[in-house]
Amino acid sequence: MRNQEADERPDAKPYFQGRLTKAILVTLPEGVILQSNMGFDPFSPIFEDVLGPVTKREEVWAKMRELKVAGGTFRAFTTKESYKHQLRQQLNAVEPPAGIN
Repeated sequence: MRNQEADERPDAKPYFQGRLTKAILVTLPEGVILQSNMGFDPFSPIFEDVLGPVTKREEVWAKMRELKVAGGTFRAFTTKESYKHQLRQQLNAVEPPAGIN
């Protein structure tokens, strides 16, 4: 059962959602959970990481380039709770295959 009140919580929204450039990457706060929207399904993103200090962002960008997701669409979450909330929303949106009740 969905918790409609939790679905409407403003803190459950991503801190950032959109096309991630290198310039935006270096402005994101340390500790955010960064997730690409590219992957095999919503629960297996090609790139997912907790951002470290700004001094390590060049390495993060290099990894994104290697995975061919640099410049793609990303979401960033400031808390584990908002990240989990987003995953729950995605799970609730998934329709089961035909024939499964």
